[in-house]
Formats: sequence, structure tokens, C-alpha cells
Amino acid sequence: MWGNLPFDVLAKIFSFLSPDSLARARSGCRHWHVCVETYPMTNSFTALPHHHQAWFLGFPARNRGQHGYVHNPVNDNRHMLSFDFLPDPVRPIASMGSLILVRPTNCTVLRLALCNPFTRQFTYLPMLNTTRSNPAVGVITLDSGQDRPNPHFRVYVAGGMSKVPHGGAT
Repeated sequence: MWGNLPFDVLAKIFSFLSPDSLARARSGCRHWHVCVETYPMTNSFTALPHHHQAWFLGFPARNRGQHGYVHNPVNDNRHMLSFDFLPDPVRPIASMGSLILVRPTNCTVLRLALCNPFTRQFTYLPMLNTTRSNPAVGVITLDSGQDRPNPHFRVYVAGGMSKVPHGGAT
């Protein structure tokens, strides 16, 4: 019965799952796996933040491999997350729900990306108008009302070195 549900119904059901439960459901059957891949944002727990307490995300102080740790406050358990699906070693910048804003560590020019370690999805954000090295990056999470399934946020980049001759503010 559950394997025959339409993707939009499954995605709605999956939106109520915590990240660890969603990862388990993703491996339940091929149909569920395809649903999680097809509806990446609508099935994340960021769609309904009032159902879950915030999780704690931690990374090793020294870059010792591609992994991190999360703490689930509801069940009081910890999980180790592998970031071996990422194309490059990364440094976390900020988190927005189940998404993590990261930057590759092997590049001097700032290149930002989003990843979801539970669904193992990764995507680069568009390049900046002005290339910068070592700028300050900030994230503001906007009001994501219940009518919007995706987290809404703004990324601000300031300072750093640029190739523009005067100021470089764009």
C-alpha cells in the first residue's frame, strides 16, 4: 500500500519526519528513494520547523576527514554524518534547517554551496558578481510561513580581496 502512494502524498508524509527518520525511509524501497530525490526540499524537516526541536551540528576543529556529528534532542542520540558525497572538502558556514551552507576549502575564491547531509544532496549557488577571497559571509533566515515549503534565506558577502580596482562593492 505505502509503495503505491503518489509522490506528492509521500512527500507530504515525509515532511513530518525528522532527518534521521527521513534517511531511514529513503532506504526503505526504490519508490521512496525516488520520492526523496524528486521532492528534495518539500520533504525536508525544514518545511515544518514547529514539529521538531533544533538539532546540534558539530564538525571536528581540525579538518580530519569528511564527517560531522549531529545531536537529536528528541531522542537524545547522536549520529555521525559522512560528507563523502561532496565533490570537494568543505568548511561549514551556516545552517538553515536541514541545509548547510558550505564553502570548498581547496579554492581561494569564494564559491558557496548548499548541502543536505541527510538526503546527500549538494548544489553550488550562483557565482558572485565580483570574485572575492576570504570575505565575511552571513545568512539571514527569512520568515518561512507555513504556505511556503522551502526555507527562505539571504546570503550576504562583504569584504575580502577582490579583483575590482576601486572598492569592489557590488
